[in-house]
Amino acid sequence: MHKLKLEGTLEHFTAWDALYYAGKLMFGPFRPVLPPEFNSKPPPRGPAVGDVISFTLLGDIMLNKGVLRKSSPLYANLPSLLRKCDWLFANLEFPVYPEKGPRGFPNFNGSIEYFDRVVTPLGPSCLNIANNHCLDMGPKGLESTLELLENRGISFTGVEVEGREYIKEILGDITLTIGGFTHSTNRRQIPSDNRVNMFRLNSWNREMNGLDKLVELVKEMKKVGDIVILSMHWGLEFELAPTANQVAMAHTLIENGVDLIVGHHPHVLQPLEVWPGLDGAPRLIVYSLGNWISNMSSLSTRTTAAVKVWLDRAGRLKGVCTFPFYFCKKSLTLLPLKGEERGFKKYIPQSFRECMV
Repeated sequence: MHKLKLEGTLEHFTAWDALYYAGKLMFGPFRPVLPPEFNSKPPPRGPAVGDVISFTLLGDIMLNKGVLRKSSPLYANLPSLLRKCDWLFANLEFPVYPEKGPRGFPNFNGSIEYFDRVVTPLGPSCLNIANNHCLDMGPKGLESTLELLENRGISFTGVEVEGREYIKEILGDITLTIGGFTHSTNRRQIPSDNRVNMFRLNSWNREMNGLDKLVELVKEMKKVGDIVILSMHWGLEFELAPTANQVAMAHTLIENGVDLIVGHHPHVLQPLEVWPGLDGAPRLIVYSLGNWISNMSSLSTRTTAAVKVWLDRAGRLKGVCTFPFYFCKKSLTLLPLKGEERGFKKYIPQSFRECMV
């Protein structure tokens, strides 16, 4: 599939895309084929101690109407180590537009009640909203979502605000600069006053995929912040490995100053990668964290993981811990996985198993 150079977007949908998705529906995720450039060396296992900053990273938070209908102990099994962090980040993949009720695929919308059921208990520090479903309720839905986050005191990235495509977060005496970007908005028009950060990230053509613009932006972010973080909504859905294009882009971004890349969109887990930064020290690339909460039914899309990361003040990677979970459709609860359970093992990458607590 990598050789077909698919983009997997409605904006640039081709006959090859149709065949690709038909194959996924019939046979499930294909066996991962990592490009030769991929660094298979495992990340340093955490937790790290000393003068470090801890980050908890989660996947796509999507709509599941059952969570609204049934009061469930959704997060009863989350270990305290995940909650105890300096910064918690996830991808919010539904707008909150109270004028319209909750609705699922293909045009998502959540309610304030649903937000308070699945997002608020996590205590997020920052949410990415640059994804292909952020405009499902149109510009008014996006504005409503931003207003909700502002009222709740939750930072967000993924839209241009005051002419800037990234935000600054202060953690003690450390400044984070965070930018969120999506490969698609499902052909929906981007409002001019809150422009969604969108580049053609899945294009194999460097003149089209925005990489050069991202590199220049990263250089600016590096001057402003101590640690640079990019949230990338990219890749091919239900693919168990990143494309060669993603790997090449991630390496270039890390080499130009990014300290941590957090990926979303494929709805399944993809391997972690460590790559040397500007100073030659290791940085972490998380290509896809899968679904944190969703209404998808296959085992692969209900297999997820939280990732705990420790960085030093210069953004150098010091430790990684992974916490695989399975979203149970019956109990509507995230259940811990040990990594070797029958049926789940093939959907938990080796790099995740090697860093399990």
